[in-house]
Amino acid sequence: MDYQLIIIGSGPGGYVAAIRAAQYGMKTAVIEERDAGGTCLNRGCIPTKALLHASSLYYSLKNEFADIGIRVDKEELNWQRMHERKVEVVEKVRGGVEALLKGNGVDLLRGHGKLLGTGKVELTTAEGEGKVLEAEHIILASGSIPSMPDSEEYRLPGVINSDDLLEGETPQYKSVAILGGGVIGVEFADFYNAIGTEVHLIVTSPRLLRLMDKELASGLNRAFKKRGVNVLVNSSVEKIEEVADGLKLTLDKKGKEEELTVEAVFVAKGREPNMHNLLGEGVELEMNRKFVKVNECFATSIPGVYAIGDLIGGQQLAHEASAEGEYLVALLAGKTPDVRLDLVPGCVYTSPEISCVGLTEEEAKEKGIPVKSAKYLMAGNSKSMIEGLDQGFIKFVVAEEDEKILGVQMICGRATDLISEFATIIANGLTVDEALRGMRPHPTFCEGISEALDAIHEESIHTMPSRRRR
Repeated sequence: MDYQLIIIGSGPGGYVAAIRAAQYGMKTAVIEERDAGGTCLNRGCIPTKALLHASSLYYSLKNEFADIGIRVDKEELNWQRMHERKVEVVEKVRGGVEALLKGNGVDLLRGHGKLLGTGKVELTTAEGEGKVLEAEHIILASGSIPSMPDSEEYRLPGVINSDDLLEGETPQYKSVAILGGGVIGVEFADFYNAIGTEVHLIVTSPRLLRLMDKELASGLNRAFKKRGVNVLVNSSVEKIEEVADGLKLTLDKKGKEEELTVEAVFVAKGREPNMHNLLGEGVELEMNRKFVKVNECFATSIPGVYAIGDLIGGQQLAHEASAEGEYLVALLAGKTPDVRLDLVPGCVYTSPEISCVGLTEEEAKEKGIPVKSAKYLMAGNSKSMIEGLDQGFIKFVVAEEDEKILGVQMICGRATDLISEFATIIANGLTVDEALRGMRPHPTFCEGISEALDAIHEESIHTMPSRRRR
C-alpha cells in the first residue's frame, strides 16, 4: 500500500484534511491537476477579496475622502496593476499552502487523479504518464466549477464568468449585466459598481440573497440603490444577442419584455461539482441529484471512498469544506471531531458586509421553535459613524423559553469577522446573559453586539426607548 490516505484535490477541503491527517501520523498524498489551493485560492475567495479590497479603496478615494478632509488632485484606476496585485496575493498564499504541505510531510502529486474503485487511484501526469496508487482511504475533494447554460448565446464574446475575471484579465467594462442575485452575483455587483462600471443586477427571484434573512437582503438592496446599482428582481434573460456596441439582452420582467444593452454579461448562476474525468471506467457513485451522495461520516457508496466540499453540495463555502475535511480525518484517525458542522457562518463581502449563523426567525418558525428577536441599528455605533458604515444592524434570534442564542444576522462593518464569536456561542448553547458577561471595547463595531443582546430585554443603551417605556 502506497499511502494510508490519498486526497484528490488540494482546495480548502483537500489540503486542510491532508495537513490534519499528517498531524495525526497518517501517510498522506494530495493529487492536484492545477494549482495548490484549488478554486478558493486561485479562482474564488482570495482573488475576489483582493479585487473587492482594491475597488473599495478606489470608491472611498472618489466618494468619501473629501468628507474626511483628504484631498487628492487626481484619482486614477490602474486596471492592470489591480490584477497584478491580485496575482501577487494569490501566489503568496499558494506558496504558503505548498510549504505547509511539504512541512507536514504530505506528498503533493502533480497530475490528474481518477478513482478506480476501493483503495485505488490513477495518477496521470501532464506528460501523460499513468500510475496506479493504492491507499487505505480515499477522499474526493475536487471542488466545483461555475455553472454556465449550454446555449450558444452564452459563448458569445463578452459573456464571462468568475473564472474569466479571476484567473485572467478581462477588459475594464463600462457597463455589465450580472445574472444572479446570490453571493457571487452581489459581490461582483459591488466590485464593478465601486470602479465606476454601470451595473445591472438581474435576479430571477423576488429579492437578492434568497437563502438569507429577508432583512439582510433588504439592507443590501437599499445600499445598492443608494450607490446606483440597477437591481432587476423577478427578471429572467430570454435572449442575448451580439450588437455593434456590445450585447443586447431581452428580459422577461413579470411577463413584460424589456431590452438592455451592455458591454459584458457576467454569469453568476452558482457552481456545480467538478466531476470531470473523476471516475474510472465502470466506476459509479450514488448521487444526490448532481452531487455525490454521502452519509453522516462523508462515506460514499464505494467502501473506503469519501467525499467533502462542493462535491456534496451544502453551502459550497471554503470554510465548510475545511471543517468537513478536519471532521472526516478525525474520524478516520479514531478521534472525536470538535467542530459543529451544522453551524456554517455565511459571509458576503459587499459594502456593507453581511454575515449570519444559526437560525433565522423564519427557520425557527418552520421548526416550531418559539423565539423572540431584537436588533440594534448601527447608526448609534461610534466606530460605524467614523468609518461611514452606519446604515446596518445586528439582529439576534433567541429561544423564548431560556434565551439561548439560536441565530444572528448582521449587515455592518466587519460583519464577516464579528460572526465567528457567535458560531462558538451558539455551538456551546450560551444564553443572552452569558454572552453579555464579556466586556467589549470602545470604540469598536463589536459594541453593537452587546447593544443587540441588551435589546432582547429592551435595555440597549444607545437606542431611544420605545414609546411604551417613556
